[in-house]
Amino acid sequence: MKKLLLALITIMAAASVKAAAPVDPNRYEPVNGINIKNLWMYDREHSLSAYEKLPLATGLNATGKTRSAVLLNGKVYVAHSEAIVIKEADEGKDNAQIQSVLHVFDALTGELLPDVPLTLDGEPFIGQLAANCIGNDNFGH
Repeated sequence: MKKLLLALITIMAAASVKAAAPVDPNRYEPVNGINIKNLWMYDREHSLSAYEKLPLATGLNATGKTRSAVLLNGKVYVAHSEAIVIKEADEGKDNAQIQSVLHVFDALTGELLPDVPLTLDGEPFIGQLAANCIGNDNFGH
């Protein structure tokens, strides 16, 4: 239960590189002895201008391309399909190659850390919704 609640909180969250991350204006009553307090958060309702500065919100093809996040070892990983242009489209064609990435945030501070470009067999991982979902297993992978 605790892990699920923490994961749900962090899915709502993202961060800025330099500026202090917005604080959640909501207060949560304890449930089954679990107290929740967001250390930072970004969302479209409470911090739209800050959220819009994030690469997962405003980067190339951002709309609808960041679908899930996971908390692991003190970092929040956000899957983002089609984030980095590795080959421009030929004139008059729709054949650009756009690599998927994981956006990485420090879970305690909300600091945006360097992205992790995704590869498969050493080649850029590309394709529509190529990084549609992220999770972790019981072994921390």
